[in-house]
Amino acid sequence: MEFQQLRYFVAVARHLHFARAAAELGISQPHLSREIQALERNLGAMLLSRENKWRVTLTAAGRAFLPEAQRLLKQASDATELTRAIANGSGGRLIIGCISSMLGNDGFIGSLLCMRRSYPRVTVEVFDSTSFGLPERIRDHSVDLGLLRPDPTFYNDEELCCEVVCNDELVVAMPREHRLANADHISIDQLAAEEFIMVSERLSGVFRKFLFNFCAENGKFTPAVSGEINNTYTALRMVGAGLGISIVSSSYIGTFSERICYRRFTGAVPRLPIVALRTVDWENPAVQKFLVILRENIR
Repeated sequence: MEFQQLRYFVAVARHLHFARAAAELGISQPHLSREIQALERNLGAMLLSRENKWRVTLTAAGRAFLPEAQRLLKQASDATELTRAIANGSGGRLIIGCISSMLGNDGFIGSLLCMRRSYPRVTVEVFDSTSFGLPERIRDHSVDLGLLRPDPTFYNDEELCCEVVCNDELVVAMPREHRLANADHISIDQLAAEEFIMVSERLSGVFRKFLFNFCAENGKFTPAVSGEINNTYTALRMVGAGLGISIVSSSYIGTFSERICYRRFTGAVPRLPIVALRTVDWENPAVQKFLVILRENIR
């Protein structure tokens, strides 16, 4: 049994007329008749009752076979369409691992919405991650795309493709009762005597190194770390409890706002890039589709 024969049978069943079905299919009526007869021989059942040379009706077997033939043709069509969609990036699955600050970035969220509207057959899975461990998951292809802080080693790794997607402005988060809470802006040197709450170096080494260098170069001090945690949300909860201050992405502004105020920096403003990381050999066209959208939306 061939799919072409199924198409022929469904066309005849629709018209109940060989000549009209043949005209629709763009084939000769004798060829159509031969293909239907071959299908009936293959099935071992008569599907059509040929009342005269032109007019036909469905037999009981034909009536039972018709919805099954239609189902098989639809499955074949759906499988073909899905395969083509995956091949050109308009279908399939896209797995994105990103640091938590990206989850609050309006450009990133807007890109996800645009991706859904433009390519509804692509299932996008996003999970919150630290920069630690994410490159390894990208290398073993369990993650298609990573959005994280840039490690200098990325640029010298021939397995990886790395591009900056935005420069993330950092702000200071402090308890609402903090002595600097009424200031419109804060210079980094004003924080020299503060106790900092930070994500551990093991989980966020690039961020820690950048912040320590920024404080040394622009504030002439080394941050005193009073608490180390494993994610920024925990750091903010500790800030809200009055246990210290933290430097975070501006995308967190407004989080726990009943207990925390956020202030931008004046003078030297810390900005730390976020990069898109993927492997050069992993062929998921949906990655490129999403990156095109992300470049248009993110700032």
